[in-house]
Amino acid sequence: MTVLDKTSQQAGKLGPGALVMVVGPSGAGKDTLIYGYKDRCEGDANIMFARRLITRPADAGSEPHEAVCNEEMSQLIDQAASPYPGPPMD
Repeated sequence: MTVLDKTSQQAGKLGPGALVMVVGPSGAGKDTLIYGYKDRCEGDANIMFARRLITRPADAGSEPHEAVCNEEMSQLIDQAASPYPGPPMD
């Protein structure tokens, strides 16, 4: 299964809800906060965490991410510009 297949599968699960973004400077503890919350929410099908898709090697020594090539990233960006693929949102 490719990254594009996984993204298409997950897009069908999206719908109304809340989006929480964690932002801050490097070293502020963003990952610590996210992973702590993720552990507490394990098994809750109503909570989804974004995957980090980054155009650098998987072993780049940074935060956990899924490596994609530039072409795959361009395809994902093009898909995101498409209309919502799921059921109508009221």
